[in-house]
Amino acid sequence: METGIIQIIGVTIGTFVSIITMLIKIRKEIVRQQRDNFRARLQDERRLLALENRIELVEQQTLASISALEQRLFELNQRFDLFNEILYKQYAKSCYENE
Repeated sequence: METGIIQIIGVTIGTFVSIITMLIKIRKEIVRQQRDNFRARLQDERRLLALENRIELVEQQTLASISALEQRLFELNQRFDLFNEILYKQYAKSCYENE
């Protein structure tokens, strides 16, 4: 009878050890998955920040280009007005000389 009880106790202890070992492996896998998920989220956030920085840089460059183009357009418009004024004066002068 004692050997039967000892065998049952041995099987029970072996079962508990197997269950505990399985739970430890499951816990390690959960921790590994959480760590991998955290690293993936961290990489995604870093990529997002880098993308936001690039977008901001492009916006700044675009605004600077627009400002330069506006200035250039203003200068060209002034030259065009001056050119028209000169042409008008020459036309008026030639009309006056032809009379």
